[in-house]
Amino acid sequence: MRHCLCPLYQPNPEAGESDLVLFLGPDQNGVPLEVVAVEQANGDLLVIHIMQMRPKYTETYVREMRWREQ
Repeated sequence: MRHCLCPLYQPNPEAGESDLVLFLGPDQNGVPLEVVAVEQANGDLLVIHIMQMRPKYTETYVREMRWREQ
């Protein structure tokens, strides 16, 4: 999460004012991951989901990795 250059913010209607933050990127072994966190009122992030990246995020991930190379 620390090295993700482009976190994606998504509204979370179930959490009221909180936003979901999606982080896409490789772990230290190069495995693409998706990490979802909820932004708390005080600005902290609460991680609620981590797993190997699913196909639905592949296009977004590829776009982000191309942006990193620039």
